[in-house]
Amino acid sequence: MKTRTIRTRPRGTTALALLPALALTACGSGGATGTGPAGAQSPAPTADPVAAVHTVDSVAALLPADVRRSGTLRIGSSVGSPPGAYYPNGPGKAPAGQDIDITDAVAKVLGVKPVRQDASFETILPALGSGKYDVGDTTQKDSGLAEPLADALNHIIGNGTYAKVLKRWGLSGEAVTRSETNPPGLPKTGG
Repeated sequence: MKTRTIRTRPRGTTALALLPALALTACGSGGATGTGPAGAQSPAPTADPVAAVHTVDSVAALLPADVRRSGTLRIGSSVGSPPGAYYPNGPGKAPAGQDIDITDAVAKVLGVKPVRQDASFETILPALGSGKYDVGDTTQKDSGLAEPLADALNHIIGNGTYAKVLKRWGLSGEAVTRSETNPPGLPKTGG
């Protein structure tokens, strides 16, 4: 049997689903409808609200050291239909949607590269617990990433990127302002 050195918040235990902010925009918000399969669908909007997002050093400094060192944020994404996350050019191609835009914006604020892997909704939480992913775009689990992810989300909400993502995908900010779905500490978007 191997002997392991115990560290606080090793990468395997810092898994966190990317706050309900992702899921809450998909439920109860108006806009695009689509209940079809995750195959080729309508093209993604061309405006990129994430392009202007930059690293915020004070937020990036909150990341666990192992995530900072790796330079990546491993994301389990449940890709389904627009506007959440879907494949506008068919399976195996780059996904698009507000969940994708938001996780990309959060990764940029944190100064890490998003490395996304498809995962079914029901497998994301166990994969977070096993250390396969750092972040999932469906559910929240408390970990060492909670503070930096919440700060990154605060930043993209505060600078207007979040509202631009919602607008890009034809969504209203109504779901975000519902306190029962808003993670603690996140400001209201007013969208």
